[in-house]
Amino acid sequence: RYKITKVHACVLLLLLFAFHTLSLSMDYSTYSVRQLKITLQRRNVDYSDCIEKSDLIEKAKSTEHLEPKRNDGDIEHRKNIHLNDGLYGNVVDSSDNPDTIILVLHGYGANANDLTPIADSVIKSNISNKKVKFIIPEAILDLGGGSKAWWPIDIMNLISAFQSGNVQSILEDVPEGIEAARSAILNLINKEFGINEDDDENNNSNDDNNDSNTKNDKRLIIAGFSQGGMLSMDIALRIHPSIKFTNLLLFSTTIICKNEWEPLIDDFKNRDTSVQVFQSHGKSDPIIPFFIGQHLQSFLTDSDINVEFVEFNGGHTVPNQSLVKMRDILNE
Repeated sequence: RYKITKVHACVLLLLLFAFHTLSLSMDYSTYSVRQLKITLQRRNVDYSDCIEKSDLIEKAKSTEHLEPKRNDGDIEHRKNIHLNDGLYGNVVDSSDNPDTIILVLHGYGANANDLTPIADSVIKSNISNKKVKFIIPEAILDLGGGSKAWWPIDIMNLISAFQSGNVQSILEDVPEGIEAARSAILNLINKEFGINEDDDENNNSNDDNNDSNTKNDKRLIIAGFSQGGMLSMDIALRIHPSIKFTNLLLFSTTIICKNEWEPLIDDFKNRDTSVQVFQSHGKSDPIIPFFIGQHLQSFLTDSDINVEFVEFNGGHTVPNQSLVKMRDILNE
């Protein structure tokens, strides 16, 4: 019986997560009692008069102005926080006012903690001193035991198709549940970049007064592993045109929704800011075989999109070459 492996030890780090609050619009109701107490302790606020959790929440809300100021470059970890509309995950950043947002999507059977060490490692290598914010959302489908997925997968059906070479139907399949995952991530990105839900409608109106195309100068980098890579490619084709989307990194993944993606690829290729695509795949990957990953590479190159494709001696993992690439992108 096959079991989806989690990301192997990409970096030999054991993170000790400290609980911190967001600087704006924090939803303290999602905090545990322990998190609330740590938050108040950090602000040097006495909470001995708080009896119920609701008392701690009110005190946290009323003392936000006492939150210690942080210096740019100080790395903070926030674990299992509410990101947007029921979506939770981890945040690792080096500034309260980042100029680079890196969204990282984990694979099937994993969770946000699996890829969080990558964020810590990459930020520590940030020799260019860019203000960086990693967002690692946790997939919305609970598989039990801490394992998550962006949508359900019939593993044995996939493996059978991969082994037989009869993969075309899978590459064209629109997985049940991908719409909800896509919507959750796109809404998160739009929130991060200040894009209103009706911006697309406004853009189509050709209203010269519409400023949605000049919202901010933050750049967006998206990276995804395995199922998270499939979702990364899917949402990359739908990123709002006003967002400065510069890099897409795809680790051990392949193409899905081919018939949906084909009509969108020209807009992706012709964005105002050209998106640099990086793809890596292990030659001995037992989960998504190497030749399956090449289908994604071919789809992109056949659409005249340059892909930096790295093959490596290994399995279903994120190799060191991919981490080096992410660091290089950050330090450009």
